[in-house]
Parts: sequence; structure tokens; C-alpha cells
Amino acid sequence: MKKKHSVAVLLAVMLALSAIGQSAPATFKVAAVSLTAFQKIVINTPVDIVLVQDNILKEALIEGDEKLVAALTLFIAKDVMTVSGKDPLRQEKIKMTIPVANLSWLQINDDAQVTSQNILSSPKLTVFINGNCAVNLRSSGKIVVTGVNGHEIIYTKR
Repeated sequence: MKKKHSVAVLLAVMLALSAIGQSAPATFKVAAVSLTAFQKIVINTPVDIVLVQDNILKEALIEGDEKLVAALTLFIAKDVMTVSGKDPLRQEKIKMTIPVANLSWLQINDDAQVTSQNILSSPKLTVFINGNCAVNLRSSGKIVVTGVNGHEIIYTKR
């Protein structure tokens, strides 16, 4: 009888401790950000980016946990879109969908993943790698991949 009582108390304590360790569920948010013209993108934070060839759309969509979306900074100056974030972005990535018309430069300075949803129509796109990242792009023009010394670049061409 004493053994059954000890197991029941142990089980109750374990359930109580697991309930204490759980936090409130994250609130999912989709935010639209108006864009002005740009030809270059610099990524300074871990984020998943989907590039969409579209000459009409002028909004980027940001999807993810409400707190992470709020921690993301996106601004455009002199044809360069810069994507940055605060430390909470290190915990979990968020997704951004960015329409592009004539992208010529993509610089990745952090642990980001960048893909193209469709074929980009850039005559020449330079991808500069300065961080641990994954890139999967399709373009009707030439894609030049370069980076700083010390990074291993593995790429395939179809």
C-alpha cells in the first residue's frame, strides 16, 4: 500500500512540475509591410525568406509568432532592403514573403534560408554569403555565388 501511495504522489508531483514549465501558446501573426522600390537585399537575422517574382505587388508578408514578428526590422534605403532582428529571433525562425521585380544583389549575413517561389527574372543576381545559410534560387538570368573567406560554398546547377 505504501508503494502505491508513493507512486501516486510521485506522478502528481511530475504532472505539476510539467504544467509549471509550460508557457502560454504563441500567438500566430501575419503582418503586411508596404515596400518601395529596391534592387538589393541584406539579411542580418535568422529568417526564412521566400522571394516571389512579381512586378505588381508592393507588400512583404511576415508570418510567425507575434513577439518574433515584432522583433523584426525591415527598412529600405537607397535601393537596399535590410532585414534585421533582435535576439528573440534566435529561438525560432519566422517566414517572410518578399515580392521582387529586378533583384541584383542578395547578401546573407546570418543563419537564414532563402528560396524563390518562382523563376526570378533578374539578368544577373549576385548572392554574397557571410553566414551559415541555405539558398535555393531559380532565375532566368545568371546567378553568381560568392562569399567571404572561411565559408564553404556547396552549390548545384540544374
